[in-house]
Amino acid sequence: MNINAAVLSNMLLAFSTAANNGYLRFFSSTDVLIAECRFSSTAFAAPSNGTITANAITASDAVSSGDIAYAKIFQSDGSTEVASLTVGVGTGDIRLTRLDVRTGEPIPIRSCTIGVS
Repeated sequence: MNINAAVLSNMLLAFSTAANNGYLRFFSSTDVLIAECRFSSTAFAAPSNGTITANAITASDAVSSGDIAYAKIFQSDGSTEVASLTVGVGTGDIRLTRLDVRTGEPIPIRSCTIGVS
C-alpha cells in the first residue's frame, strides 16, 4: 500500500496530538510497570519523510526493577492507550542506552521515533 504524503502527514499529526501531555510507560515481558515518563505539551516534532520524533520527554526513575520489553503511549488522561511500541538499544521505536533497570534508576531514553512506511 502506498499512502499519499499529505494523508500520511495528517495521520502522524493526529498520532502526535493524541500523545500531547501524555504518558510513556515502560513494561517488562511479564507486564510489570517499570517506569512512567511524560511527553511535553507538544509531544512530537512535525512529520518529516513519514516519521515523527519525540520532543523532550520528562525523565523518570524506575518504579520497579527489571528488563524493559516494550512501551505504551497513553493520552493525557492516563488511561486511553494510543500505541504499543518496540524498545531496544540499537533498534526499536524507542531506543534506550540499556534495557535492564533497577528501582530508583533513571530511564535512559536516547530517542523515540514513530514511522510509517
